[in-house]
This record gives sequence, structure tokens and C-alpha cells, in this order.
Amino acid sequence: MPSQFLRNKALELALALNHPAYDCFYLALAIERDVRFVTLDGEFLAKARGGGYGESVVHLEEWGDSSKSNS
Repeated sequence: MPSQFLRNKALELALALNHPAYDCFYLALAIERDVRFVTLDGEFLAKARGGGYGESVVHLEEWGDSSKSNS
């Protein structure tokens, strides 16, 4: 994946979510790879979910609970 695409997507997400681009790089990569981004940042999680990206982000505590139930 070209880094320019990732940079552009992260910037788009940062502007849309009103959140620093740093976290949005991880979200952009998760979206591109169709995986979930695990975070401890509740504020970022709320913004991502509110922006329609809830399927791509999960809180660490939620992820831990779901991984145990899948064992």
C-alpha cells in the first residue's frame, strides 16, 4: 500500500473526526486491511464510533472479553 494513500486517508479521518492524525493513521490502516484497531483511548473510540468507523475500532477491554469467549 502506498504511504501516500495512508497519509491521505489518515488526514481525511483526522479532519472528519476532529482528532489528531497520529491515531488516525492506525485507523486508516485498520480500514484498509479490514481488521480492528485496539485502543485504550476512550475519546478516540467514541469519535470513531460516532463517525461511522465503529467496526474498525475496539477498546482493549472489549477486545479482551471477546477474545476469551472465542477460545
